[in-house]
Amino acid sequence: MAKRIGLLIVAVAILLGNFGTVAFADTKTSVLQEGTDEAAVLFDPLKPFTVSVIHQIGEPALTHKFLNSPVYRHATVKITMSGSKKYTVLYNVGVRLKGTYTRKFEKMSLKIRFDAFVKDQTFMGLHRLTLNAMMQDESQVREVTAYRLFRAMGVPASRAGFARVRIDGAYQGLYLNLESVDSTMLKKWFDSTEHLYSGKRPCDLTPTNSCYVTSLGNSDRTDVLTAGKLHLLSGEEWWKAFQKASDSERVLRFLATEIFLSHWDGYGDYMRNNHYVHFDKDGRFTLIPWGMDQTFPAELKHQLTWDASKPVYLGSATERSSLITHCLDYRPCHDRLLYFGYLASQTADKIDLTGFKDQIVAKISQRRFAINDTSKIAPKIRQVQRKWVTDYLPVSRKGLLNFLLLRSPAQLQVIMPETLNIGKTARPLVQTVWEPGVKASYQWILDGKPIPEATKTTYTVLNEQLGHKIKLRVTLKKAAVNDTVYFSSTKKVLAKALAKTPIPTINGKAIIGKTLKAITGTWDSQVTLKLQWLRNGNPIPNATKTSYKISKLDFDQKITVKVTGTKPGFATVSRTSESTKKVS
Repeated sequence: MAKRIGLLIVAVAILLGNFGTVAFADTKTSVLQEGTDEAAVLFDPLKPFTVSVIHQIGEPALTHKFLNSPVYRHATVKITMSGSKKYTVLYNVGVRLKGTYTRKFEKMSLKIRFDAFVKDQTFMGLHRLTLNAMMQDESQVREVTAYRLFRAMGVPASRAGFARVRIDGAYQGLYLNLESVDSTMLKKWFDSTEHLYSGKRPCDLTPTNSCYVTSLGNSDRTDVLTAGKLHLLSGEEWWKAFQKASDSERVLRFLATEIFLSHWDGYGDYMRNNHYVHFDKDGRFTLIPWGMDQTFPAELKHQLTWDASKPVYLGSATERSSLITHCLDYRPCHDRLLYFGYLASQTADKIDLTGFKDQIVAKISQRRFAINDTSKIAPKIRQVQRKWVTDYLPVSRKGLLNFLLLRSPAQLQVIMPETLNIGKTARPLVQTVWEPGVKASYQWILDGKPIPEATKTTYTVLNEQLGHKIKLRVTLKKAAVNDTVYFSSTKKVLAKALAKTPIPTINGKAIIGKTLKAITGTWDSQVTLKLQWLRNGNPIPNATKTSYKISKLDFDQKITVKVTGTKPGFATVSRTSESTKKVS
């Protein structure tokens, strides 16, 4: 029996080549490789590798019918890196079809899971491969290019490269190798992950969002249900709750990049399809793009607008996604969305997205990648589709600029300092004017009235303004449209700020019977200092001197000292030391 098993293994080895794990050659870093992790080379679009999938001995052949299953099928996988004859063979790997609509095609999109049947089995640190047949991406470069822009925009998005795929010895053609959205990928983008949900049409963050499928995390769906309740709010109330419940800047970058690329089959517009929702340990959500073979559409009916004014061609898609609907209905959110749209157009130029695409086209146009490809796309059609990716970018940029041209200027972000003290210069963070054709003017306001000659973005607060309220008015002008006028938050003028307010330190050992001494440091002249010793953050009665003798009441507690400085005409400041170790 053992001899027979040995012969079968040898037979598989002959079919695949010499078995075993071998070090790979061709490790020189490409200019298109992102990341320093071991698997980064797999997502370099200039280094297509080869994947051979063989049915497990004793199992049925890997036909379309057999793989069209929600469960993984047993298989053996051989992976050969670009430019090398050396390879790795992995046994008892899980394989199944990927996608929904794409399952009907002869060229099969695949999910390969290395640890489906063998615990902790990985390849170059990856638990799985996602191989897209690109049957709905005739150009073969729309997806890889779209994911590149999302990542450049700071949106958590998969890396993408290419692989040549064989199934049971038959060459299938060139595939997109897409980084799977799993724990390995998420660690590169997030400090923590509580849940990851996958969303397919028509999943949306509404109170009835039961269609989301948990990809990572336990069965508790409190976070996604709570996020869905945002839908019940509106206007400023929604905006504040949205900013608290999400990584709002990343979400808006996501939505803006979807619109710029016209990803009509994604989340943002009417389809509410192809996306993930990520929640961190604090319950804040972020959106992750997926399924981007419908980006860069040539047909006008598929090109998204910056006010979501029309649905795509599907008659059943009549309701926009919750987040885009609420954002368009509240001016500050819509303005921020437009800013990120403009940033996406600038980023596409900055990273030379067209040049990125052209490098890839030059590589995958080689005959060895196209010959015998089962997708059977006519070369002329593929050439036209690839050129359109280049032609689309100025079309999309023009659409955004035309929309801005007829609209009053978008607000700039203005973040006021935490405090305004007399004698100090207020320096709010004022966003640079980004919108073409817009000019900005500024006016400081005191108790509702303009301050003469205070027309810069900074202002030195006067002594006589103590206790009064100050804010900054911003006026944005653009030809042929109404001005945009708005105000920063209002701040009450406080007394002068002390220049020297050091954090105190404690000398001594945290042992019962020992004495601790407070080192207050050097404060401004004429400052009166008051001390208060604290036990686990609570004041210790009568402990107000520079030294403190530890008592039995302090056992297993941490001690700190708070120093408060006061000076006539200046704001009172308190500083607290770091805590001691627990008293022993």
